[in-house]
Amino acid sequence: RGANLTFKRCSMRLFYSTCPAGLEEPCRRLATKVVPGFSARGVFPGALVYSARTERPECSGFSNTYLQIARVDKCGAVTHAAKLFLQDRRAIMDAERSMKEYGFGSFRVMFSDANRLAGVEKGYREAFERMIRVKNNRTNPDTELMVLRRSDGCGLLLMRLTRPAHVKKGELSPAVASCMAYLAKPEAGGAFMDPFAGSGALG
Repeated sequence: RGANLTFKRCSMRLFYSTCPAGLEEPCRRLATKVVPGFSARGVFPGALVYSARTERPECSGFSNTYLQIARVDKCGAVTHAAKLFLQDRRAIMDAERSMKEYGFGSFRVMFSDANRLAGVEKGYREAFERMIRVKNNRTNPDTELMVLRRSDGCGLLLMRLTRPAHVKKGELSPAVASCMAYLAKPEAGGAFMDPFAGSGALG
């Protein structure tokens, strides 16, 4: 695996939630109020890593929430991370066990490099599907197994716990709206001024 690579696991469950870029701090404060036992372990551009006293953390400021299965540092590319996780039998076993514990009967594998979905050789996808003894469904799965490489070189193996919100054209995402409302501290009967006069721009 290389002398410079360090696999990290924690005895407690860690979660990885994405949030609107630039709103990490208000999202963290909001999660502290609403997620039981929330304890931030890392704040990154557009994402929080944390522990919690719940199996399914919910916060209106989160865009998507994943269970962190495994982590490896100093990955050169998402394919590098995928190869390392495939070589780590415990990571594969943890992914399979977690799917069964959460009641997910099917999954598909996705790859993301620096916050963008990435295409990889089909052999990597097929290897995950073959090694994890849960039905694969590339069209409508119960969950997704995400191999993610962040821009800082950290590689993560994640299992999706939430469905992405569908936002219509011209609408704010629920996560952005929640963070804005939290920052505004609205009160019943309060008045709001929109300095952008309905132009569609965000303050």
